[in-house]
Amino acid sequence: MTIPSSSVTTTTTTTPMDTVDAMSRSEDDGTIRPTLPRRSSSLHKQVLIKLRPLPFQYVWDVWHSKPESHGIYRWTMLIDHVADIAAFYRTFNNLPWHRLQFKDTIHIFRSGVTPLWEDPQNRHGGSWLIRVRSENGRAVRLWEEICLLSCGGELQAAISHQHDHVLGVSFSPRQFFTHISIWTKNGDDAQSLKVMERAILRGLSPDLRPTSKAELSYRKHADTLFNAGIVAGFQSPDLSRLPMYPPLLHASSDIV
Repeated sequence: MTIPSSSVTTTTTTTPMDTVDAMSRSEDDGTIRPTLPRRSSSLHKQVLIKLRPLPFQYVWDVWHSKPESHGIYRWTMLIDHVADIAAFYRTFNNLPWHRLQFKDTIHIFRSGVTPLWEDPQNRHGGSWLIRVRSENGRAVRLWEEICLLSCGGELQAAISHQHDHVLGVSFSPRQFFTHISIWTKNGDDAQSLKVMERAILRGLSPDLRPTSKAELSYRKHADTLFNAGIVAGFQSPDLSRLPMYPPLLHASSDIV
């Protein structure tokens, strides 16, 4: 699948980091929430896969994008219909995370949403950017936990009162860091951003949590486009006219 897209220029807008307690109190409902177990433990994965898989709240598709010449990106939908935790791990365990090329990106997005700024669902949103060094497999471990927090609905539950939505996540190796992004629908709600940041930090295992503003920040897509100098006169493409080919694999039947 080939979808042309403009090259991405990233600018970073930071928000204050919150302190995360082992036992944390929700400011919204006053309830006590215990620290979550590490999601990347082998025992936890075995239990999740062997039990009858509960469906995710939303169905997800897996995309791959890679840069080509002159700022054009090639887009391919790799796998569609990732609908439960078993399908997620069949997908996750068969993707070559440690062998992705520089600036290649894997996106896991809600079905019906393309991982492009121009998609109507993304147009007024933005993304949380986590920058993590890749040594000792830390980037892939953190990515796995972010995927589970997002696809499993924990981050969505945190911002549902603000009528915001988690639309997708992305994993992209760079020269010195790996970029992990969480895309949200509404980039203008300050309360939603605050709640989301707190949920990310609480949900991650303690040794994987970002520890500085440089490691975790939020950027609006509109700000990125403006700083790239392409907002004036910018017209979103008609996504309905982009070529849509069948995905390479179907999560429920083609992956073992």
